[in-house]
Parts: sequence; structure tokens; C-alpha cells
Amino acid sequence: MKIAKIFAGLISSSILWAGDISAYFIGEYRNEANLTQTLSDNGYIILGSYALDDKDEQKTILFTSKNMIDLSQENGKGFFAIGRAYSNSEKNETRITNPLYFGKAFLGDKLDDKLQILVTQIQNTFPNLKNSSDSLKSDDLSSYKFSFGMPKYNDQVVVAKGEALSEKINKPIFSFKLNDHSTIFGIELDKRTKKFVKKIGTENGLVLPYLILIENSEAKILDPKYYIAVSYPKLTMSEFMKIASIPDAVEKEIAGEFK
Repeated sequence: MKIAKIFAGLISSSILWAGDISAYFIGEYRNEANLTQTLSDNGYIILGSYALDDKDEQKTILFTSKNMIDLSQENGKGFFAIGRAYSNSEKNETRITNPLYFGKAFLGDKLDDKLQILVTQIQNTFPNLKNSSDSLKSDDLSSYKFSFGMPKYNDQVVVAKGEALSEKINKPIFSFKLNDHSTIFGIELDKRTKKFVKKIGTENGLVLPYLILIENSEAKILDPKYYIAVSYPKLTMSEFMKIASIPDAVEKEIAGEFK
């Protein structure tokens, strides 16, 4: 009985075992205005907001910071610059991307000290956060793939090549220039395509909007087979099969932005 109580206490205080890292922090519910103001007051740059549903019950605030930008300067690393805070009145909670989790997944294993600074900043901005149960082992993140033969982070999809690519994106949710040769965009997906979130869990609805990174005359996205899986680390193969058509649909839609 004593051992069971100790174990329960560890779980309730969000301590994770064996080097697991949670994808998200969970805190008390905050509405869009509160989230935006709190982030802004603590030095974050607000890029925009996104509504997952028509009722505005689920809103994602897109943000960045100088430290996040500085870590995102290498080619192909710009996706890390975007943080997400998800206000979910239906679940009565707020979820925030864990920079240690996505940093190790997107940037690699050698920046833990710098990523921990970002974690501390998030925790100071939003006290009393807990870890989500969505997690992966620390050692697996930098080379993560959903299953054998699936893409990794560096297997990014080039959806367009050429000049003036930024001008072809129709009504982006946000755009942000990372440096002289790299700009990142958040875009809306077709209503039918984005329904995949309802099939595998709206609690991680901050997976949207989808990001496009334009640099060196190429427009790139994270392969949806990678990005969806790493954003839903508890995703099962049967759940993945329910949305098997989505990765191709995402690629096709985003490529269509440039035609």
C-alpha cells in the first residue's frame, strides 16, 4: 500500500520515468486574451492566433522569442522557432509546447542546456505547469520516426522551388522572417483535411496551423507522417490508419499554394 501511494504521488506530480520528456505542459485554463497578454508581458513575440473550431472553444496562440529564433538559424531548423499555446475551454486546460521535447526532436541532442533555459522561461511565465502524458524517451527524440521506413525530421518535403515564393501564399495566418534568407509561415488547411485532429485527439489540436519554411528559393514542410506522429507521441498504428490519407492531402494542399 505504501509503495502504491508513493507511485501515485509521483504520477500526480508529473514526474516522468526513464528519461521520458513530455511534448506539452498543461496548466489552468486561460482564454485567448489572457494567454496573449501573459506571453507578451513576459517578452514573447506574438505572431498570431488560430481557431481549430468554429465556436472558438479551441484557440492556439503562435509565439516566438529571441532565444528560440537564435536556435533556429541553420537551414531546415526554422520550424523550432514557433511555439504554441493552446486554450481549450472544452477540456478546461491550456497546453503549451515543451521546448525541450521539440528542441531535441527538431534541433538534435547537443543543446540541452540552452533548451532548458527556454523551459525555465515557460515555467516562470506560467507557474504550476504539469507534464502531459504524451512523451517520448529523451534518447529517441533526435532520430524519431513513427515506425520502420517512416520519415525523420530531416526528411522534409520540398513543395515548391523558385523565386518570390512568399508572395504566392494566400492569406497566411502569420509570417515571420527568421533571417535574410529564411521566412516561416503558418497556413490554414482545408476543412476536410484538418478534421484529422478530431479523429486522433483534439487535446493536441495545437498541432495546427501547419508550417511552411521558405529558404534559399525552396518551400519546405515537415513530412506529415513525421510531424503528426511526433506531435501525438501516444498515437497507435490503428489510429494512424484512420488518418492514412491525411499526409498526402496535406502535401497536395500546401503544394497547391504555389501554383
